[in-house]
Amino acid sequence: MASLEKDRKADQHIIKESYFRLVIINIIVLMASTMSGLVDNLVISRELGEEALAAVGFFAPVLALVGIGYVIVMGAAVLCGNYIGAGQQGKVSALFNSAVRVLTGFYLVFALILVFGRVPLATLLGARGVANELLQAYMAGYGPSVLFTMVAALLLSLASFNNELTRSYISAALLFVASIVFDLVLVKPLGIFGIGLATTLSNAIPVVVLLPVFLKKEATVHFEKGRTDLKLVGEAAKRGMPALFFTAGMLIKNSLLNYSLAVSAGDAAIAVVNVMGSVCGIGGTFSGGFVNAYSVLGSLYYGEEDRGGFVDLFCTSILYGTIFLTAAAAGIAFASKPLAGIFFAPGTDIWQMGQRMFLLGFWFLPLTFIFNLLINSYKIQDRMTLANILSLLEPGLCGVFALLAVPGFGTDAAWLTCTWSDVVMIGIVLISVFVWKKKVTFRPEDILKLPDDFGAAEDEYEEFNVTRREQVSEISEEVWNFCKERGVDEKKAYWASLCVEEVTRNIFDFGTPGKMFFAIDVRVVCKDELTIRFQDNCRKFDPCDYMKMMHPDSPEQNIGLRMVSKVASYMDYFNNAGINTLILKI
Repeated sequence: MASLEKDRKADQHIIKESYFRLVIINIIVLMASTMSGLVDNLVISRELGEEALAAVGFFAPVLALVGIGYVIVMGAAVLCGNYIGAGQQGKVSALFNSAVRVLTGFYLVFALILVFGRVPLATLLGARGVANELLQAYMAGYGPSVLFTMVAALLLSLASFNNELTRSYISAALLFVASIVFDLVLVKPLGIFGIGLATTLSNAIPVVVLLPVFLKKEATVHFEKGRTDLKLVGEAAKRGMPALFFTAGMLIKNSLLNYSLAVSAGDAAIAVVNVMGSVCGIGGTFSGGFVNAYSVLGSLYYGEEDRGGFVDLFCTSILYGTIFLTAAAAGIAFASKPLAGIFFAPGTDIWQMGQRMFLLGFWFLPLTFIFNLLINSYKIQDRMTLANILSLLEPGLCGVFALLAVPGFGTDAAWLTCTWSDVVMIGIVLISVFVWKKKVTFRPEDILKLPDDFGAAEDEYEEFNVTRREQVSEISEEVWNFCKERGVDEKKAYWASLCVEEVTRNIFDFGTPGKMFFAIDVRVVCKDELTIRFQDNCRKFDPCDYMKMMHPDSPEQNIGLRMVSKVASYMDYFNNAGINTLILKI
């Protein structure tokens, strides 16, 4: 065994590679969406004036309602990962198709209300006079976009399960570019109606780009006929519920923070905190990118009951995310004076207040990231009560701190409330861990609150890092020994060793040519049943596709892979973020 590396190096390399791929695409998608909104406001303010900008401001409550659908979108992404990892492909398809139908039906009605009910709705939202007329025109153009926005969000959240990162990049880029182009082209001839229509057209682009992928029957997540399973949609909504609680907490925070600043420092402080909110939106895209990537991969590892993979992913996420976001907070503080100068006239009182805000206000970024990582970890494990409570308390506590501290310590206290809130909330989480474990512990497994019986015990699995073709036979022999030592039937142990040898050789034959750097991890688990998982970052290799290539005149073609399919009671392949995963049960 000296030539075989029986550690987690290959698995950790694969985790890092797939994680950072997903981080990048999530940041790009979130940034495209955030910047599109900023572009809209900039074009409106410059081309149509303050009244048009105020009219769109009245639309804010509707935008909050639009976001309700993200509860299902976020929950569906987590559940699909769980089901894929657990090999429950039927539930993946049922959930995806049911979520599409429910979201489409709900937001189609929503769009019709915005378009045909815009007259009473504009009045209900509080718009009067010219603002009322402008808001009606905006809703007429914007209405259909709510449907495209939510369908696009669902497709983008699940695209990585179909290994479609390239299309995701293209979708995000086109969304951003189209929002600018359509705004500039349509604003002059159509006014504010053109701005709304530009949003509709730009949000339709990701749907057009991504939809063909989900129409392929061989895709891991795809469209197919069947009944709508409202129970699965309800479960997805349950998993996404922390987003709704967070929204409620943000409402409390913003109300208390604005009240405290208005009473203590006046309108200037409100203007500064609004700038802080805009910059937080941009900073949130980076934090969200790291957290969303963790949720997608974490749900897979949790579904596979791969305790080591789940913990390694958490450690990778918390290390690199914290480093990046700490550097971002430091950069904002270092550039506090020029940043304040972008929004306020240098040397003025409001500029000095803005400079202090940039200096003190963004150190919460790494802390919020850590806190959200913990919430998503609990959400993946279906610890929903804990996740919901934490999601509500964190922003709500920020508002309470502002109410208590701003009157006595001034506006500087307001800029620090988010940091204080996150420190307290992380402390509460750690205390709950100490109480649960009945000791002070900082082990990742304990902080994640993983049950002791989750996943395979150390003596129930073995992992192999395959780096050379010459190791394949040796690994096959080790798998045989591993199975025999655990009392596996001799015939089943033989089939397991043969499957490992055949699949690994095929990965070398079809996946590694042209790859300078590659990692192959073989994991054998002997728990309730014998499970073998192959993971690699080589070229895409789906054994099921190759088994279909047999020609009647060449019965020996792909005979090894066909043998694998015969002896395996279950066989599933998927490619997520460029990482091939094949799961066999024997």
